[in-house]
Amino acid sequence: KNSKRKDTKPIIAFILCALKGLVICFLGFAGVSLAIYKGNEFSFFWKMLLYAFVLSGGLYSGYSSHKRNRGRGFISGLIGSSIYVLMIVVVSAIMMRLQLSSNILIVIPIGVVGGLIGGIVGANSK
Repeated sequence: KNSKRKDTKPIIAFILCALKGLVICFLGFAGVSLAIYKGNEFSFFWKMLLYAFVLSGGLYSGYSSHKRNRGRGFISGLIGSSIYVLMIVVVSAIMMRLQLSSNILIVIPIGVVGGLIGGIVGANSK
């Protein structure tokens, strides 16, 4: 019974860290959406800012995944950010009625690289 509980705890921790990264990303998306709505203009700057929020969510997800689970920063960051990116893809698919745009091909590597960097930073910080 105890060994089963210990095996599932890191998975739950990775999911919680990914959810926190997703909240950061979506709060940024909400802010950018409000600014675009008020300004009535979607420019290159706003698109890059959206990608920056994807990156920041991945960074947080990877960093917190390492801090919660320890281990190698690279691996912790990869696992945490992969779950984070999977959540972004699922939420995007639901919101767009399963018709994902080509932007998802940019979002996936940005989120994963952010998590890898976050995991490495988490491993090297005290």
